[in-house]
Amino acid sequence: MVVHNNRPFPVDTTSNRYGIRPRGIYSQQQLNQHCIDQYKIYKNHIYRNNNLQPLNMLHYYPRAEGTAPGLLTQSEAVGYAMKTFVWMSGFDSQAKEIFDSINRLRRNNNSTVGRPLDGFGGVGYRPGAEELMSWCVYDVESVQPSSRSTCATDGDLDMAYALLLAHEQWGSTSHPFDYLQQAMTLIEAIRNFVIRPVIGSTVITGYYPNTEPNVALRGTPTYGAAPAGTAQYRTRLGDWDIDSLTNSRSSCWMPAHFRAFAKYESDNAVFWNAAADQVYSQGALDGMLKTGTAISSRPFVSGGCVHPTTGLVSCFVTGRNPVPDITGGGTTGENYQDCYGYNACRVPWRIASDFHANNIEAARSFCDKLITWLIGKTGGNIHNAGAWRYLNGDDIIPAGVTEPYNDLCFIAPYLLAMSIDSKYQDVLNNWYSAVIEKDIELHRNAYVDGIYMNCLLEITGNSWNVSGPS
Repeated sequence: MVVHNNRPFPVDTTSNRYGIRPRGIYSQQQLNQHCIDQYKIYKNHIYRNNNLQPLNMLHYYPRAEGTAPGLLTQSEAVGYAMKTFVWMSGFDSQAKEIFDSINRLRRNNNSTVGRPLDGFGGVGYRPGAEELMSWCVYDVESVQPSSRSTCATDGDLDMAYALLLAHEQWGSTSHPFDYLQQAMTLIEAIRNFVIRPVIGSTVITGYYPNTEPNVALRGTPTYGAAPAGTAQYRTRLGDWDIDSLTNSRSSCWMPAHFRAFAKYESDNAVFWNAAADQVYSQGALDGMLKTGTAISSRPFVSGGCVHPTTGLVSCFVTGRNPVPDITGGGTTGENYQDCYGYNACRVPWRIASDFHANNIEAARSFCDKLITWLIGKTGGNIHNAGAWRYLNGDDIIPAGVTEPYNDLCFIAPYLLAMSIDSKYQDVLNNWYSAVIEKDIELHRNAYVDGIYMNCLLEITGNSWNVSGPS
């Protein structure tokens, strides 16, 4: 089938994008080729399997990096992949087919909060939450008791944005999926179940699943006003995170997505724009990127979750006046939750995206502080970029590692943060070139390559933003 692309790769986003891109060392044609070369690598992480729900149907899915028996993919990887295939359509004639297959996988692997393990309805069923995706998807013949789990907020946010991109790329009238309708129902579910409500609004309370995947839901749904102390407009950790009033994961702070949702869900535009602004708010208790005061012991900041000198932010926060949360909101398997790790490293990417798309001064300011510190810390040398850090900027050496290492998962978002101001052109050129020319040894895997692919498309001007209803 011939696919019509409204915005085929490569695109020129010069006219509607703020900031800079690598210049003076590569032509735009070469930047485009860098995306193609990386896309071919990334596509090797897209597997095929016919042993997923629904059975007897070929599924494409982005490979996950977890170690649980039978784990195939996770919702964050699905979100990265869906966006990538929209943006690369025009170069790859198979892109829409793969997108549709991954979208089908998304729809058929709902969160257990929306569709309990024994089917729809019953104790713990939350109408509307079935639009959210299970964080983990397992092979149906694995040792796991179910092929599904509860949701993770960041994955669903990217998937909703990808569906809006698909609608603007391919339309929604003559395809296997009505992308716009699916996007709107998913955005509604996100607003209802994984963004904390405004004080005084009527919300569902009193029941939730255990934080571990594949366990029975407990409690029954009740309705009542959002209790005092709720951090308004703050992202929850997932649809299971009901009793917590303030916990949040920094990888979910995507203000550019919220502003895009406001364009399409116009009846709730005030809500979404407030959620975007709340990411930066320094005055209100509920603001997320709150700059704190430096202290001499871990977590090295108090009264906020952003270090005043380094600009580094913690992976998890808690409290209406957000501070680093060493417990990770009760999640398991997360190390150094109060530090700058694999969740927080995505923050510069998401904040730079808000500047690129919307020219938000608070986004530019956040990136400026971070990059000014980074250049001073590293001497402008990418070989000193490192990976995990305490919020005061000191290296963290994870268990099993003998010395600091460089990780593309951290470096790619740094590159985007550099692209907010022309004063960083030289260091951006140098670091970008080192990555492209493989002048530096970098930790990479399927998860890292998904983040890098998204960042590379943006930094080269080949990702485009949701524009809104035509």
